[in-house]
Amino acid sequence: PADTWKQRVLTGFKAVPLQVQIFSTGEMVYEKPSLAEIRKRCEESLGEMWDEVKRFSNPHRYYVDLSKELWELKQNLLAVHSSR
Repeated sequence: PADTWKQRVLTGFKAVPLQVQIFSTGEMVYEKPSLAEIRKRCEESLGEMWDEVKRFSNPHRYYVDLSKELWELKQNLLAVHSSR
């Protein structure tokens, strides 16, 4: 985001964590969902989106922003890797 000083308060939404731990100390700790579970989650997610966003002809933009924590992580990673 270019204008980090801007803020918006949102209500009536559901936030779902997208990052999950897969490995811990070299061991896989993630339980992979079945194909049926993946399909069900996908269908539920699509069902929550507005039709205006899903249409192929002239779709509305689906605005997504980074949380403060994710934005800070991104900035830290860029700082570490750009100084090389």
